Order: sequence, then C-alpha cells, then structure tokens
Amino acid sequence: PQRFLALYFDDLNASDANLMQARDAADRYLAANLRPTDRVGIFTSGTRLSDFTGDPKQIHDALFKLHASPLALTLAKNQDCPDLSDYQAQQITDYQWDENIDAWQIAIDEARNDPRCARVPVGQPGEPQRYIASLARRVVEQAQVQVRANLQALGQVVKYISQMPGQRTVLLVSPGFLSRSEQDQLDGIIDHALRSQVVISSLDPKGLTNVTREGD
Repeated sequence: PQRFLALYFDDLNASDANLMQARDAADRYLAANLRPTDRVGIFTSGTRLSDFTGDPKQIHDALFKLHASPLALTLAKNQDCPDLSDYQAQQITDYQWDENIDAWQIAIDEARNDPRCARVPVGQPGEPQRYIASLARRVVEQAQVQVRANLQALGQVVKYISQMPGQRTVLLVSPGFLSRSEQDQLDGIIDHALRSQVVISSLDPKGLTNVTREGD
C-alpha cells in the first residue's frame, strides 16, 4: 500500500439525503479511480464501517451502510420553532436583544409569522425575545455535545491513519459545525495531523448549492 484514504462522514450534522448524495459520489469516484496500491477506510462519528481495504466490493458495501446518526435524527425531530441553526443560535447567545442583529430579527419574524410557531408567547411582555434566548441556549448546548463527539471520533481516525505507511489523507465530509467551544480539542487534532504528515481535507455533502432564502 502506498496511499491511505480515510473517508470520515459527519453523520451528526449531515442529513440522510445529503449523506446519500455524498455516498453515491464517493462510490462513483472510488470505482473509477481506486488503484491497486490504495487503501480506503470508511468512518463515521459512531462506528468504523470499513477498515482500510483495497477491495472495491467491501468499500461499496460499507458506503451503503451510511446513514444519519440516530442522535442527529432525534435532535431534528425535537426541533422547536423558530428553527434555529447552530450558528444563528450562537449569534443570539452572543448578543443581547438588538433589532439590528440579523440572527435575532430572523428569529423574531419567524416566531411572529410562521404558523408552526403558534405556541410561542409573542404577545407577552419581554416575549418572544425571552423564549428565543432560552431556545438558542438549548440549541447551542446540543450542538456542543455533537461537536465534542465529532472531534473525538475525528481525532481517533487521525491517530489511526497516522500509524499507516505512505501517503495519508483524511477527507472530512461535513456541512460544517461550530467548534469554537472546543478549540483546544480541535487544535490538538490539527497538531497531531501536522506532526504525522496527515493531510485533512473537507467537502460539503450538499455539493454546490445556494443556501440564501430567496436566491435563484
């Protein structure tokens, strides 16, 4: 073996649909480009779907075991209204109520106008700001739990592949996540990768997409 590639799929933050899209793309790429001296391993936050192997069928079968983590699905089902992303929730917790802060304004508008937010106490004094602030703290806390689990698993993959000979690459397939609260842990992973000459690259499983609300 001359080249080791670890595909780490962030099943805590990516949806099932996006993971299936990334899975199919990986399957097509590896089927066309895998060389006899290549070894590929498939990893997620919770399990090792395949150890490093050059067997195309084993890689294919491992990729098709890929699904969003049950923890991610549980959090999605329990999502409250307004629907706050981890980044929007972080902005809300960082700044007190200010109508000039986009994160706050978007959440307020959704709470007042989205029929799904009918239970939000918009007419009471100090509301819906107080409700949104509490929701944002809960979203940030959940996100931090996922970040710690993700970085712990990613760190284990980097440590494992660093023991292999030849060229070593970890491909992080993730829509992204907030890591500021775990910067020390993240720095440790980067430092280990640098000292071991492991290259970490990343791809968004959604591919090229327009995420603006009214974009064409």
